[in-house]
Amino acid sequence: MPISLRLTSVAYGGPAVGRHQGKTIFVPYAIPGEEVLVDIVQDRGRYAWARLLQVTTASPDRVVVPCPHCGPEQCGGCAWQHMAYPLQLSLKTQVVREQLQRLGGVEEPVVRPALGMDQPWQYRNNVQLVADASGRLGYRSAQTNRTVIISQCPIAHPLLGEMARPETAGGPWRLPAALAGAQVQRAILRAGTQTGQQMLVLETIGEAPGLSGPWPFPVVAMRNGVLQRPCPRDYIEERLGGRLFRVSAGSFFQVNTAQAERLAEMVKLYAGLRGNETLLDCFCGVGTFGLLLANQARRVIGVEESRSAIVDARANVNAAGLANVTLLQGKAERVLASIRERVDVAIVDPPRQGCATAVLAALGRLKPKRIVYVSCDPSTLARDIARLAQAGYALEEATPVDMFPQTYHIETVAMLSRNPS
Repeated sequence: MPISLRLTSVAYGGPAVGRHQGKTIFVPYAIPGEEVLVDIVQDRGRYAWARLLQVTTASPDRVVVPCPHCGPEQCGGCAWQHMAYPLQLSLKTQVVREQLQRLGGVEEPVVRPALGMDQPWQYRNNVQLVADASGRLGYRSAQTNRTVIISQCPIAHPLLGEMARPETAGGPWRLPAALAGAQVQRAILRAGTQTGQQMLVLETIGEAPGLSGPWPFPVVAMRNGVLQRPCPRDYIEERLGGRLFRVSAGSFFQVNTAQAERLAEMVKLYAGLRGNETLLDCFCGVGTFGLLLANQARRVIGVEESRSAIVDARANVNAAGLANVTLLQGKAERVLASIRERVDVAIVDPPRQGCATAVLAALGRLKPKRIVYVSCDPSTLARDIARLAQAGYALEEATPVDMFPQTYHIETVAMLSRNPS
């Protein structure tokens, strides 16, 4: 039976939140302050998930969704397209503050307003798509797990759409015709938005035909994350912070180049380097932060587990002519445990699950005076800040940087200082 709700807040993960008969109700695609009619679809006892049936009193921040693939049982990637962008930024700031209080144990966290984009569309420099048997491309639905074939993606950079041109105007995105019949599980479109370079990465079940081209961009076939065979060029280059970065098919790079500039600016500000420090760049990827800050440090130590990324990082260091950067490959906890020299400032940029306990313990042993924590999940950021507090570190301030407009995902840069002892 439909129920009426007044929504009062938003939860990390995107849904608006209301209460009915003492129970917390999560409602995707709604906005705090709205009055809505919903249908309960999952009752978990103390809380429930509901499907939005009707907005009876709309928020003034509700906007028309421009993407035909956005909504319940559709793509699901852009869960906040229905919100005006200033509200998205405000809610992301609020979520970070609440997570730091509730999970991080920080009573009054200093959280700066989220740094947004002037044009919060067409920003993604890579997308990961699923291919059907006919070569049509789509996203895996977040709710139903079915493939939603797409004809456009408003958050993808136009360079990506060029690689998946439909056969007819307005038709579905698809693999190039020469790849028809390829056993492709996933197609990853990547581009250097500042260089114009493009790359198509195919994750295949069997041998992918047609890779010899000729192609206007590199086409790379991988299986289980490993190149199927050598390629003349299996990377693109992207420009960030005045430097050129090589990024291979299997390497991570920030998905929003424009906002990565602002992210790097905040990391530089929080690192507070004066030129005589040893900087640790943990989870350094292709070397982004370490290379951008190398001229402000006496020495940089980069740590990265991914072999692909460390190969790229070494190429990037050599191309930049930097003699003060040392790169170490291996699991972060093992490599950090082997470092015996003094570390003055540490940058950590872990995956979504945050830092392993052993990594945080190793940081505590190294005792850098400052830790700059770059996080793509405010809940694991807050958890790790609470753990670092036990090693004598206190949160000074945090700044969300909106790397993912139209979605609930949040990137945050946090600065922690070691308490004198």
